[in-house]
Amino acid sequence: MAISVRATSTGASANATTGTISLPAGTTTGDVTFIAYFQTMTNYNTGTVPTMTPPTGWTVLYNFGSSVVCYRAFQGGDPSTGITCTSTATNWWESVAITYSGADTTTPIDCFAANPRFAGSGGTFAILPLLCRAPSLNPNYNNSRLLCIFSEGGSAGTTIALPSGLTAQVNTAVGPALRMADKVLTDGTPTGTFDATVTGAKANLFFGMSIVVKASGAAAATLASAQPTVCGFCNDELNTSTVTLLLDRLNVQNNDLVVFAASGPDTVTSPPSGYTQQSSQLGAIIYTHPWLTGDTTAPVFTFSAGSFKAWAVALIRQTGVGSGGVNQDQIAVTTATATSNPTTTTTTQTPAGANDLLLVVFGSSTTIAGTWSAVTAGLTDEVINPSGPGLRFGWVLPAASPTGTFSATWTASSGSVALASAAQLIRIGTGGATPPASGFLFAA
Repeated sequence: MAISVRATSTGASANATTGTISLPAGTTTGDVTFIAYFQTMTNYNTGTVPTMTPPTGWTVLYNFGSSVVCYRAFQGGDPSTGITCTSTATNWWESVAITYSGADTTTPIDCFAANPRFAGSGGTFAILPLLCRAPSLNPNYNNSRLLCIFSEGGSAGTTIALPSGLTAQVNTAVGPALRMADKVLTDGTPTGTFDATVTGAKANLFFGMSIVVKASGAAAATLASAQPTVCGFCNDELNTSTVTLLLDRLNVQNNDLVVFAASGPDTVTSPPSGYTQQSSQLGAIIYTHPWLTGDTTAPVFTFSAGSFKAWAVALIRQTGVGSGGVNQDQIAVTTATATSNPTTTTTTQTPAGANDLLLVVFGSSTTIAGTWSAVTAGLTDEVINPSGPGLRFGWVLPAASPTGTFSATWTASSGSVALASAAQLIRIGTGGATPPASGFLFAA
Protein backbone atom coordinates (compact mmCIF):
# COMPACT_ATOMS: atom_id res chain seq x y z
CA MET A 1 0.00 0.00 0.00
CA ALA A 2 1.32 3.45 -0.87
CA ILE A 3 1.91 5.93 1.91
CA SER A 4 0.14 9.28 1.50
CA VAL A 5 -0.25 12.44 3.57
CA ARG A 6 -3.58 12.70 5.38
CA ALA A 7 -3.02 16.19 6.81
CA THR A 8 -0.70 18.34 8.94
CA SER A 9 -1.13 20.63 11.95
CA THR A 10 0.77 23.19 14.04
CA GLY A 11 0.59 23.86 17.77
CA ALA A 12 0.35 27.16 19.60
CA SER A 13 3.48 29.25 20.13
CA ALA A 14 3.71 29.79 23.88
CA ASN A 15 6.27 30.80 26.51
CA ALA A 16 5.43 28.08 29.03
CA THR A 17 6.35 24.71 30.50
CA THR A 18 3.97 22.89 28.14
CA GLY A 19 3.55 22.61 24.40
CA THR A 20 0.20 21.43 23.02
CA ILE A 21 -0.99 20.40 19.58
CA SER A 22 -4.05 18.79 17.97
CA LEU A 23 -3.93 15.85 15.59
CA PRO A 24 -4.10 16.76 11.90
CA ALA A 25 -7.67 16.97 10.61
CA GLY A 26 -9.20 13.66 9.54
CA THR A 27 -6.76 11.42 11.43
CA THR A 28 -8.49 8.05 11.78
CA THR A 29 -7.87 4.40 12.65
CA GLY A 30 -5.06 3.00 10.54
CA ASP A 31 -3.22 6.31 10.32
CA VAL A 32 0.20 7.03 11.85
CA THR A 33 0.96 10.52 13.20
CA PHE A 34 4.38 12.05 13.88
CA ILE A 35 4.78 15.03 16.22
CA ALA A 36 7.88 17.19 16.73
CA TYR A 37 8.05 19.45 19.79
CA PHE A 38 10.84 21.99 20.09
CA GLN A 39 11.62 24.44 22.88
CA THR A 40 14.01 27.42 22.79
CA MET A 41 17.56 26.59 23.83
CA THR A 42 19.87 29.51 23.06
CA ASN A 43 23.00 28.60 25.06
CA TYR A 44 23.22 24.91 24.44
CA ASN A 45 26.82 24.28 25.48
CA THR A 46 26.78 25.98 28.88
CA GLY A 47 23.11 26.48 29.72
CA THR A 48 20.82 24.17 31.70
CA VAL A 49 19.16 21.58 29.49
CA PRO A 50 15.48 21.01 30.35
CA THR A 51 13.90 17.62 31.00
CA MET A 52 11.14 16.93 28.47
CA THR A 53 8.19 14.59 29.13
CA PRO A 54 6.49 13.37 25.92
CA PRO A 55 2.72 12.80 25.69
CA THR A 56 1.46 9.60 27.31
CA GLY A 57 0.98 6.67 24.95
CA TRP A 58 3.26 7.97 22.22
CA THR A 59 6.41 6.13 21.11
CA VAL A 60 9.48 8.34 21.44
CA LEU A 61 12.13 8.42 18.71
CA TYR A 62 14.11 11.35 20.11
CA ASN A 63 14.10 13.10 23.50
CA PHE A 64 17.31 14.99 24.13
CA GLY A 65 18.01 18.61 24.94
CA SER A 66 14.97 20.65 24.01
CA SER A 67 13.68 18.36 21.22
CA VAL A 68 11.07 15.60 21.26
CA VAL A 69 9.97 13.52 18.26
CA CYS A 70 7.32 10.84 18.76
CA TYR A 71 4.68 8.87 16.84
CA ARG A 72 1.47 6.90 17.39
CA ALA A 73 -0.83 4.71 15.31
CA PHE A 74 -4.33 6.12 15.87
CA GLN A 75 -6.74 3.92 17.81
CA GLY A 76 -10.43 4.34 18.47
CA GLY A 77 -10.98 6.55 21.50
CA ASP A 78 -7.66 8.40 21.19
CA PRO A 79 -7.92 12.14 21.93
CA SER A 80 -7.55 14.37 18.88
CA THR A 81 -6.77 17.56 20.82
CA GLY A 82 -4.61 18.50 23.79
CA ILE A 83 -1.62 16.32 22.86
CA THR A 84 0.83 17.78 25.36
CA CYS A 85 4.58 17.66 26.01
CA THR A 86 5.95 19.17 29.24
CA SER A 87 9.30 20.67 30.17
CA THR A 88 11.13 21.66 33.36
CA ALA A 89 11.92 25.03 31.72
CA THR A 90 9.69 27.97 30.86
CA ASN A 91 10.72 28.75 27.28
CA TRP A 92 9.08 29.33 23.92
CA TRP A 93 7.50 26.29 22.21
CA GLU A 94 6.66 25.27 18.69
CA SER A 95 5.18 21.95 17.54
CA VAL A 96 4.18 20.43 14.20
CA ALA A 97 2.50 17.15 13.24
CA ILE A 98 1.91 15.08 10.13
CA THR A 99 -0.43 12.11 9.65
CA TYR A 100 0.20 9.38 7.07
CA SER A 101 -2.23 6.80 5.73
CA GLY A 102 -0.92 3.53 4.31
CA ALA A 103 1.89 3.13 6.84
CA ASP A 104 2.52 -0.13 8.70
CA THR A 105 0.61 0.38 11.95
CA THR A 106 2.54 -2.34 13.83
CA THR A 107 6.11 -1.36 12.89
CA PRO A 108 5.86 1.96 11.03
CA ILE A 109 9.52 2.87 11.58
CA ASP A 110 12.06 1.35 9.23
CA CYS A 111 15.07 3.40 10.45
CA PHE A 112 15.85 6.88 11.73
CA ALA A 113 18.73 9.15 12.74
CA ALA A 114 19.04 12.60 14.29
CA ASN A 115 21.80 15.19 13.91
CA PRO A 116 21.98 17.91 16.60
CA ARG A 117 24.57 20.59 15.73
CA PHE A 118 25.48 23.42 18.05
CA ALA A 119 28.05 26.13 18.63
CA GLY A 120 29.05 26.63 22.25
CA SER A 121 29.16 29.69 24.51
CA GLY A 122 26.10 31.21 22.93
CA GLY A 123 27.82 31.33 19.54
CA THR A 124 29.90 34.40 20.50
CA PHE A 125 33.12 33.05 19.00
CA ALA A 126 32.23 29.71 17.48
CA ILE A 127 30.87 29.93 13.95
CA LEU A 128 29.35 27.10 12.00
CA PRO A 129 27.26 27.08 8.82
CA LEU A 130 23.70 28.05 9.75
CA LEU A 131 21.90 24.92 8.66
CA CYS A 132 19.92 21.95 9.95
CA ARG A 133 21.06 18.57 8.63
CA ALA A 134 18.91 15.46 8.15
CA PRO A 135 21.42 12.59 7.83
CA SER A 136 21.37 9.90 5.15
CA LEU A 137 19.64 6.58 5.86
CA ASN A 138 19.65 3.16 4.17
CA PRO A 139 16.03 1.93 3.76
CA ASN A 140 15.32 -1.74 4.47
CA TYR A 141 11.97 -1.89 2.62
CA ASN A 142 10.61 -0.78 -0.73
CA ASN A 143 8.02 2.00 -1.23
CA SER A 144 8.78 3.81 2.02
CA ARG A 145 8.44 7.52 2.80
CA LEU A 146 11.29 9.72 4.04
CA LEU A 147 10.23 12.28 6.66
CA CYS A 148 12.73 15.05 7.47
CA ILE A 149 12.41 17.34 10.50
CA PHE A 150 14.37 20.60 10.85
CA SER A 151 14.43 23.04 13.79
CA GLU A 152 16.42 26.01 15.12
CA GLY A 153 16.60 26.86 18.81
CA GLY A 154 16.13 30.64 18.89
CA SER A 155 13.11 32.59 20.12
CA ALA A 156 13.14 35.08 17.22
CA GLY A 157 11.47 34.48 13.90
CA THR A 158 13.69 32.61 11.43
CA THR A 159 13.31 30.94 8.06
CA ILE A 160 14.33 27.32 7.46
CA ALA A 161 14.68 26.84 3.72
CA LEU A 162 13.23 23.79 2.00
CA PRO A 163 16.08 21.57 0.74
CA SER A 164 15.99 20.60 -2.91
CA GLY A 165 14.46 17.15 -3.45
CA LEU A 166 11.94 17.33 -0.59
CA THR A 167 8.26 18.26 -0.61
CA ALA A 168 7.17 20.91 1.91
CA GLN A 169 4.52 19.70 4.37
CA VAL A 170 4.31 21.93 7.44
CA ASN A 171 6.32 24.91 8.65
CA THR A 172 6.31 27.41 11.52
CA ALA A 173 8.78 30.27 11.73
CA VAL A 174 7.63 32.25 14.79
CA GLY A 175 10.48 31.07 17.01
CA PRO A 176 11.80 28.54 17.51
CA ALA A 177 11.51 27.63 13.83
CA LEU A 178 10.33 24.12 12.93
CA ARG A 179 9.40 22.39 9.70
CA MET A 180 8.63 18.97 8.21
CA ALA A 181 9.25 17.87 4.62
CA ASP A 182 9.19 14.47 2.96
CA LYS A 183 10.01 12.39 -0.10
CA VAL A 184 8.61 9.23 -1.72
CA LEU A 185 11.14 6.36 -1.72
CA THR A 186 11.13 3.32 -3.98
CA ASP A 187 13.91 0.97 -2.87
CA GLY A 188 16.95 0.55 -0.62
CA THR A 189 19.04 3.31 -2.20
CA PRO A 190 20.55 5.56 0.52
CA THR A 191 18.36 8.63 0.98
CA GLY A 192 21.25 11.09 0.94
CA THR A 193 21.81 13.98 3.36
CA PHE A 194 19.47 17.00 3.27
CA ASP A 195 20.71 20.39 4.49
CA ALA A 196 18.18 23.11 5.31
CA THR A 197 19.79 26.57 5.52
CA VAL A 198 18.60 28.95 8.24
CA THR A 199 18.17 32.70 7.73
CA GLY A 200 18.10 35.12 10.66
CA ALA A 201 19.19 32.54 13.23
CA LYS A 202 19.54 33.86 16.79
CA ALA A 203 20.48 30.63 18.55
CA ASN A 204 23.31 28.13 18.38
CA LEU A 205 21.27 24.91 18.17
CA PHE A 206 20.40 23.48 14.77
CA PHE A 207 18.55 20.14 14.70
CA GLY A 208 17.82 17.75 11.83
CA MET A 209 16.28 14.29 11.76
CA SER A 210 15.51 11.67 9.11
CA ILE A 211 12.82 8.99 9.51
CA VAL A 212 12.07 6.27 6.97
CA VAL A 213 8.38 5.33 7.36
CA LYS A 214 7.57 1.74 6.36
CA ALA A 215 4.55 1.08 4.12
CA SER A 216 1.91 -1.49 5.03
CA GLY A 217 2.77 -4.84 3.41
CA ALA A 218 6.14 -3.57 2.17
CA ALA A 219 8.59 -6.02 0.61
CA ALA A 220 12.21 -6.15 1.77
CA ALA A 221 14.58 -3.99 -0.26
CA THR A 222 17.95 -4.91 -1.68
CA LEU A 223 20.18 -3.57 1.08
CA ALA A 224 22.83 -0.96 0.37
CA SER A 225 26.29 -1.17 1.95
CA ALA A 226 26.71 0.43 5.36
CA GLN A 227 28.25 3.89 5.57
CA PRO A 228 29.74 5.99 8.37
CA THR A 229 27.96 9.33 8.72
CA VAL A 230 28.17 12.42 10.95
CA CYS A 231 25.26 12.25 13.42
CA GLY A 232 26.13 14.95 15.95
CA PHE A 233 28.44 17.94 16.02
CA CYS A 234 29.59 20.77 18.29
CA ASN A 235 32.28 23.43 18.17
CA ASP A 236 33.44 26.18 20.51
CA GLU A 237 36.28 28.56 21.32
CA LEU A 238 37.33 28.98 24.95
CA ASN A 239 40.08 30.64 26.98
CA THR A 240 40.61 27.68 29.27
CA SER A 241 42.93 24.81 30.17
CA THR A 242 40.17 22.18 30.07
CA VAL A 243 37.56 21.22 27.49
CA THR A 244 34.56 19.11 28.47
CA LEU A 245 32.60 17.34 25.73
CA LEU A 246 28.86 17.18 26.50
CA LEU A 247 28.17 14.04 24.50
CA ASP A 248 24.73 13.42 26.00
CA ARG A 249 23.52 16.63 24.35
CA LEU A 250 24.67 15.19 21.04
CA ASN A 251 22.61 12.02 21.64
CA VAL A 252 25.71 9.79 21.73
CA GLN A 253 24.89 6.12 21.13
CA ASN A 254 26.56 2.76 21.55
CA ASN A 255 29.32 2.14 18.97
CA ASP A 256 29.56 5.79 17.88
CA LEU A 257 33.09 6.94 17.05
CA VAL A 258 33.88 10.20 18.87
CA VAL A 259 36.33 12.45 16.97
CA PHE A 260 37.80 15.44 18.84
CA ALA A 261 39.89 18.10 17.06
CA ALA A 262 41.54 21.21 18.54
CA SER A 263 43.68 24.11 17.32
CA GLY A 264 45.80 26.56 19.28
CA PRO A 265 49.20 26.86 20.96
CA ASP A 266 48.60 24.34 23.78
CA THR A 267 49.21 20.60 23.88
CA VAL A 268 46.95 18.03 25.55
CA THR A 269 48.58 16.90 28.79
CA SER A 270 45.79 14.62 29.98
CA PRO A 271 43.24 13.08 27.57
CA PRO A 272 40.15 11.23 28.83
CA SER A 273 40.52 7.53 29.49
CA GLY A 274 40.11 5.44 26.35
CA TYR A 275 40.81 8.26 23.85
CA THR A 276 43.51 7.50 21.26
CA GLN A 277 45.75 10.28 19.98
CA GLN A 278 45.74 10.34 16.17
CA SER A 279 47.67 13.61 15.81
CA SER A 280 49.59 15.73 18.33
CA GLN A 281 50.49 18.46 15.82
CA LEU A 282 49.56 21.92 17.10
CA GLY A 283 46.70 23.26 15.00
CA ALA A 284 45.39 19.76 14.32
CA ILE A 285 45.30 17.87 17.61
CA ILE A 286 43.02 14.88 17.02
CA TYR A 287 41.73 12.12 19.31
CA THR A 288 39.25 9.31 18.66
CA HIS A 289 37.24 7.01 20.92
CA PRO A 290 34.73 4.21 20.11
CA TRP A 291 32.00 5.13 22.59
CA LEU A 292 30.19 2.26 24.34
CA THR A 293 27.19 2.28 26.63
CA GLY A 294 28.42 3.11 30.13
CA ASP A 295 31.27 5.35 28.99
CA THR A 296 31.30 8.88 30.38
CA THR A 297 29.18 11.39 28.48
CA ALA A 298 31.35 14.27 29.77
CA PRO A 299 35.00 13.43 28.94
CA VAL A 300 37.54 16.12 29.89
CA PHE A 301 40.65 17.12 27.93
CA THR A 302 43.32 18.95 29.98
CA PHE A 303 45.68 21.27 28.09
CA SER A 304 49.14 22.62 28.96
CA ALA A 305 47.91 26.21 29.36
CA GLY A 306 44.76 28.30 29.52
CA SER A 307 45.08 30.30 26.31
CA PHE A 308 42.39 30.50 23.64
CA LYS A 309 41.75 27.29 21.77
CA ALA A 310 39.19 26.29 19.16
CA TRP A 311 37.76 22.78 19.21
CA ALA A 312 35.18 20.59 17.53
CA VAL A 313 33.68 17.18 18.26
CA ALA A 314 31.82 14.92 15.83
CA LEU A 315 29.95 11.67 16.38
CA ILE A 316 30.37 9.18 13.53
CA ARG A 317 27.66 6.52 13.31
CA GLN A 318 27.01 3.51 11.10
CA THR A 319 23.99 3.61 8.80
CA GLY A 320 22.76 0.45 7.10
CA VAL A 321 23.70 -3.19 7.57
CA GLY A 322 27.38 -4.05 7.99
CA SER A 323 29.85 -5.68 10.35
CA GLY A 324 32.85 -4.32 12.17
CA GLY A 325 31.41 -1.02 13.38
CA VAL A 326 32.88 2.46 12.82
CA ASN A 327 36.68 2.47 12.83
CA GLN A 328 39.67 4.67 12.09
CA ASP A 329 41.14 3.84 8.68
CA GLN A 330 44.18 6.12 8.31
CA ILE A 331 45.32 9.70 8.89
CA ALA A 332 48.02 12.04 7.54
CA VAL A 333 49.03 15.47 8.86
CA THR A 334 50.83 18.30 7.06
CA THR A 335 52.19 21.62 8.35
CA ALA A 336 52.95 25.08 6.93
CA THR A 337 54.44 28.25 8.45
CA ALA A 338 54.61 31.74 6.96
CA THR A 339 54.60 35.38 8.02
CA SER A 340 51.90 36.24 5.49
CA ASN A 341 48.85 34.24 4.45
CA PRO A 342 50.09 30.64 4.89
CA THR A 343 48.36 27.85 2.96
CA THR A 344 48.13 24.28 4.16
CA THR A 345 47.22 21.33 1.94
CA THR A 346 46.17 17.82 2.94
CA THR A 347 47.86 14.71 1.59
CA THR A 348 45.93 12.45 -0.75
CA GLN A 349 45.17 8.94 0.57
CA THR A 350 43.71 5.72 -0.77
CA PRO A 351 40.79 4.37 1.32
CA ALA A 352 41.05 0.77 2.47
CA GLY A 353 37.51 0.08 1.23
CA ALA A 354 34.40 1.56 -0.31
CA ASN A 355 32.20 4.12 1.44
CA ASP A 356 34.94 5.61 3.62
CA LEU A 357 34.21 8.98 5.25
CA LEU A 358 36.95 11.58 4.85
CA LEU A 359 37.32 14.11 7.67
CA VAL A 360 39.44 17.20 6.93
CA VAL A 361 40.80 19.49 9.68
CA PHE A 362 42.59 22.82 9.22
CA GLY A 363 43.89 24.73 12.23
CA SER A 364 46.26 27.43 13.45
CA SER A 365 48.75 26.89 16.28
CA THR A 366 48.61 30.56 17.36
CA THR A 367 45.91 32.82 18.78
CA ILE A 368 46.43 35.51 16.13
CA ALA A 369 43.10 36.52 14.58
CA GLY A 370 42.54 35.94 10.90
CA THR A 371 40.17 34.70 8.23
CA TRP A 372 39.95 31.55 6.14
CA SER A 373 39.89 31.42 2.37
CA ALA A 374 37.49 29.16 0.55
CA VAL A 375 38.41 25.47 0.68
CA THR A 376 38.83 23.29 -2.37
CA ALA A 377 35.41 22.42 -3.80
CA GLY A 378 33.84 19.18 -2.62
CA LEU A 379 34.28 19.60 1.14
CA THR A 380 31.21 19.95 3.34
CA ASP A 381 32.15 22.43 6.07
CA GLU A 382 30.94 21.65 9.57
CA VAL A 383 32.70 24.61 11.20
CA ILE A 384 34.39 27.78 10.05
CA ASN A 385 35.93 29.51 13.05
CA PRO A 386 37.34 32.88 11.94
CA SER A 387 38.94 34.13 15.16
CA GLY A 388 42.27 33.13 16.65
CA PRO A 389 43.05 30.30 16.69
CA GLY A 390 41.21 29.44 13.49
CA LEU A 391 39.68 26.00 12.93
CA ARG A 392 37.95 24.37 9.96
CA PHE A 393 36.39 20.94 10.16
CA GLY A 394 34.67 19.28 7.20
CA TRP A 395 33.93 15.96 5.56
CA VAL A 396 33.32 14.12 2.29
CA LEU A 397 31.14 11.00 1.95
CA PRO A 398 31.96 8.83 0.21
CA ALA A 399 35.60 9.73 -0.14
CA ALA A 400 37.15 9.49 -3.59
CA SER A 401 39.85 6.87 -4.14
CA PRO A 402 42.40 8.39 -4.01
CA THR A 403 40.93 11.19 -1.93
CA GLY A 404 42.65 14.09 -3.66
CA THR A 405 43.92 17.11 -1.72
CA PHE A 406 42.22 20.03 0.03
CA SER A 407 43.78 23.43 0.68
CA ALA A 408 42.95 26.47 2.83
CA THR A 409 44.72 29.79 3.38
CA TRP A 410 44.73 31.65 6.70
CA THR A 411 45.07 35.43 6.40
CA ALA A 412 46.32 36.66 9.78
CA SER A 413 46.29 40.20 11.15
CA SER A 414 49.99 40.10 12.09
CA GLY A 415 52.97 37.90 12.88
CA SER A 416 54.10 34.44 11.84
CA VAL A 417 51.41 31.77 11.74
CA ALA A 418 51.86 28.00 11.74
CA LEU A 419 49.10 25.89 10.22
CA ALA A 420 48.35 22.18 10.24
CA SER A 421 45.97 20.13 8.15
CA ALA A 422 44.81 16.56 8.63
CA ALA A 423 43.06 14.12 6.29
CA GLN A 424 41.43 11.34 8.30
CA LEU A 425 39.57 8.35 6.86
CA ILE A 426 36.79 6.60 8.81
CA ARG A 427 35.28 3.32 7.62
CA ILE A 428 32.93 0.47 8.50
CA GLY A 429 34.86 -2.66 9.44
CA THR A 430 38.55 -3.26 10.04
CA GLY A 431 40.79 -0.21 9.79
CA GLY A 432 43.40 0.29 7.09
CA ALA A 433 46.93 1.61 7.49
CA THR A 434 48.14 1.34 11.06
CA PRO A 435 49.68 4.51 12.55
CA PRO A 436 53.14 4.22 14.09
CA ALA A 437 53.61 4.02 17.84
CA SER A 438 53.44 7.81 18.14
CA GLY A 439 49.79 7.65 17.06
CA PHE A 440 49.98 9.83 13.97
CA LEU A 441 51.49 10.09 10.51
CA PHE A 442 53.30 13.13 9.16
CA ALA A 443 53.48 13.87 5.47
CA ALA A 444 56.14 16.15 4.10
